[in-house]
Amino acid sequence: MNAQEIIQRYKAGERNFSHVNLMQTCLDNAYLEGVVLSRADLKQANLTKAQLRQANLASTEMVEACLRSADLSDADLSGADLRGADLSGADLTGANLGGADLRGANVQDTNLSEADLRGADLTGVYLQKTNLLGANLNGAYFSTGQKG
Repeated sequence: MNAQEIIQRYKAGERNFSHVNLMQTCLDNAYLEGVVLSRADLKQANLTKAQLRQANLASTEMVEACLRSADLSDADLSGADLRGADLSGADLTGANLGGADLRGANVQDTNLSEADLRGADLTGVYLQKTNLLGANLNGAYFSTGQKG
């Protein structure tokens, strides 16, 4: 499945694209609010400025994906593999990142207010200029490898 097909099917009312392979696909500026991409392969995909508000991205492979300035507010990213992903400038307000792997991800200037980061792996994540107001960091792992 390619980006154009996803967008056309989304516009036609389809929302469930679980388990699809969209590796290295360009979906920049795509409007996919409420889409279900759980367990999808989005490794190295370009989702710059994508509208993914309330999307289900649980257990999705997003290694080295580009999500710069994407709207992921209230999205479910629980258990997602976001190692090395670029989330700079993204809006993750209220997102569920419980158990997500964010090792080496770029979250500079990212809004993680009210986000659920319980059990997330934040090893090597640079958190300066990241809004964590009200975020739940219980059991999160940081660069020391110790639970926070």
